[in-house]
Amino acid sequence: MAEFARCVSKRGFPELKQIHLDRNRIGNLGLLAIAEAADEREWPRLDRLTLHDNWMGDEGVDALAHSLDVEHESSLHCSVITLYDCPGISEALRARTRGRADCEFVYSRPNVNETTRPQWGDFEGTSSDWIPEPEGRRALA
Repeated sequence: MAEFARCVSKRGFPELKQIHLDRNRIGNLGLLAIAEAADEREWPRLDRLTLHDNWMGDEGVDALAHSLDVEHESSLHCSVITLYDCPGISEALRARTRGRADCEFVYSRPNVNETTRPQWGDFEGTSSDWIPEPEGRRALA
């Protein structure tokens, strides 16, 4: 994760808007590496950073939040950070990071039911492990 975090830069990826690192066992050390790399080099301004189900806790999320607080150009800038399925994050830290003006921290999945669930054609050409396989069609690999 440290190598990946060091490779991301505004110079190398100026148009990068989203990074999805779900289910990669990043843990606190991975988040510390992201925060450190973002503080050392100019990262692109992200719309979204997704970190679902990554075995992380307060130490890593706190470092990420602190990286957002740093007032210099090479700090982390992100509109939304999603952290679903991360039970190691305490309610106290969740409360501290909610309601920020610069970045929205999202800790729970949106409610998805049969009326809001996307239809098969909405994601044609992509894969997703939560879209049910329609009868008579093979799911995308």
